[in-house]
Amino acid sequence: EIFQAIAGSAASMDSDISSSSAVTVDVVSSSFSVPTNAEDAHLEVLVAKCNGVTTIGGKKYLTFGAEQTPEDAGLPPIEATISSADNTVSTTGFDFSANFCGPDESTTPVSYRGYKQIIRFTIDVRDDAVGGPSVQTNESASGIYVDDPENPGKKKQIAEFNRPTVKLPVNIWIQKDGLEGEDSAVITIYRYPFDINNPTYDPSKDPKAKWEHFTKVLISNADKIKVYDENGEIVEVTGKKVSGLSPDYYYKLKEDAWAFTYQYQLNNELFTVGEAVPENPFKFTNTPKDIKAAEANVRNVFKEKKAGSGGTGM
Repeated sequence: EIFQAIAGSAASMDSDISSSSAVTVDVVSSSFSVPTNAEDAHLEVLVAKCNGVTTIGGKKYLTFGAEQTPEDAGLPPIEATISSADNTVSTTGFDFSANFCGPDESTTPVSYRGYKQIIRFTIDVRDDAVGGPSVQTNESASGIYVDDPENPGKKKQIAEFNRPTVKLPVNIWIQKDGLEGEDSAVITIYRYPFDINNPTYDPSKDPKAKWEHFTKVLISNADKIKVYDENGEIVEVTGKKVSGLSPDYYYKLKEDAWAFTYQYQLNNELFTVGEAVPENPFKFTNTPKDIKAAEANVRNVFKEKKAGSGGTGM
């Protein structure tokens, strides 16, 4: 599909996609990071000669020979650039016009001509990648760019890459504000099966959805996670990162025992002070790179009441 889009532009003559104009750009999605140099990324640029056509499922596809370097194929060098700051890999020097792939009807029998460009590199999963059953590996800005005659000095995209998806473990960040001293909070994680055949279904908006109790997470004032503040600086906040959850589920979090109350124990009796809130307002689903916070209105660490002292609480 990518190649057909490029080939259509090459055949139309509406765009100059010669080696002096065309730039191939792959913009990696924010769930992944591009290594800082070509060696760490195992970056290589190869070509493969078009040698025919095949039919699969009623559709015709071009076929290609063995991969080889541009030099071995007798083509001009292709320059590759990697940028970890922009999370991109790009190439220049491949002449899409000269290497247009398709039938050469000047020969008998008809032969096929042209080369395709192959850019191969590795990417790393970011620590703050949320994950899920279908995480796209690159952005829609990935594709082939040429000089824009209507905007001198600028490029325009004439072909967009498809966007492969992979399955990544789910990570959830839970931030808890207001904990002091030995205070702690208990967060229950619920899950609901993800249906690949119904990817738009949102169980958090379905009151009939039956969430499965999955596990509990205890957050104390000593737990810290690193997040970005409004200025883009990394800061430490109270909270935990829950990593490696199965991407085959949606997740929802709810804090236990939410109430404007505290409890204390006197001998064998348990006393409750204050008024309970019937519904827990701290409830959310896992959304990409979104850290939810809640005030610690409840002190979930209870201690035995000592003679002559007050109860433990807010």
